[in-house]
Amino acid sequence: MNAGTAKDLKDNYFADSIKFWNDVFDHPHYDQFWKDREILPHLTDVKPAVMVVGGFFDAEDAYGTFETYKAIEKQNPKNNSILVAGPWFHGGWVRGDGSSFGVIQFDQKTSVTYQEKFELPFFNYYLKGKGDFKGAEANIFVTGSNQWKSFDKWPPKDVEDKKLYLQPQGKLGFEK
Repeated sequence: MNAGTAKDLKDNYFADSIKFWNDVFDHPHYDQFWKDREILPHLTDVKPAVMVVGGFFDAEDAYGTFETYKAIEKQNPKNNSILVAGPWFHGGWVRGDGSSFGVIQFDQKTSVTYQEKFELPFFNYYLKGKGDFKGAEANIFVTGSNQWKSFDKWPPKDVEDKKLYLQPQGKLGFEK
């Protein structure tokens, strides 16, 4: 909080050493520069099976996982694609055992479960023709219950959108 604005961070700490920050400041709006880098419109005519994997705590790209899955589903209705999302940072499903995120404990090694239950069987089946892969359409680790849940559709059927609001003492609530 004491570092100042994003521009202060760039000027005082990053200078011109981080290309991404330079790009953000050179293109602060969704202009042609960013449109040229968006993959979603190009996810058409996808023939191989696709497993889209991401982490709920991905500071770099939590948006990308779900939008990529959604674009593949919409633009390739006959494609066999599935979604796997867990309690991970960017690439966290392969950079640790996934048993925690900071001080939050998940009571299991979520990355190991992902690798053994989803990744290896998926690749063995689709790349090597071995075994039978029976992953659900969406395979989601729910941190509140510390359980993997399977859904035949994403977002799940019968879901109600609700707004959360900041409350006193750092709490969340449904009341404004």
